Amino acid sequence: DNAQIFDCNQGGIIVQNTVGFDSYCFYNINITNSKIYGNQGRPDLPSSYGDGILLGNIVGGKVESCEIYNNGSRAQPGNSGLSIYTSKDFLVQNNEIHHNKSNSSTGSAIEVYY
Repeated sequence: DNAQIFDCNQGGIIVQNTVGFDSYCFYNINITNSKIYGNQGRPDLPSSYGDGILLGNIVGGKVESCEIYNNGSRAQPGNSGLSIYTSKDFLVQNNEIHHNKSNSSTGSAIEVYY
């Protein structure tokens, strides 16, 4: 709550299981009233590095009232301001997500996938 995450090399906030992508292992992750910006990403890593927020394998939680911007300027194409995958019962509301990009194109604001 009330955090400022900026100038990180790989991405802003990353919560994910890197061993079993289909299993839930994080519960009640809440990110609120925060600014996530200027996280460049790295061109030598996969496209998910450079996201403002990357969340996976979560049950319950929310991203609310955050400003997520100017992330991914050095990242491979495919990053976004907020990415959520293999998660359930998760709320995203009242966020301002803008000017996220990659090293060769614009990025998406919100990406949700399995």
